[in-house]
Amino acid sequence: YVYLALFAFVNVWSVMIHDGEYMASNALVNGAAHHTVHHLYFNYNYGQFTTLFDRMFNTYRKPSQEIYDRSRRNSKTVQAAQAQDIDTALPTLENKKTQ
Repeated sequence: YVYLALFAFVNVWSVMIHDGEYMASNALVNGAAHHTVHHLYFNYNYGQFTTLFDRMFNTYRKPSQEIYDRSRRNSKTVQAAQAQDIDTALPTLENKKTQ
């Protein structure tokens, strides 16, 4: 029964961090907003459930306030700024891979 309970918890958690509903801004729990940052800037917020190890190994990136506001999050201006951030970071990241 423990296995089934953990299996159900992990499945519910996986859906919750991908559903786009950013209900809480908790600095310790790796919620949907933190996971969105992981998808936008793929070298941050690796933690599955907490941000503890991300903080310890300097891979934590705090979600910006616009992620919590649906109208701002879906704005073309915000999306363009996020794309620009990624384009700016890519050369640095790709350079680190080749060294």
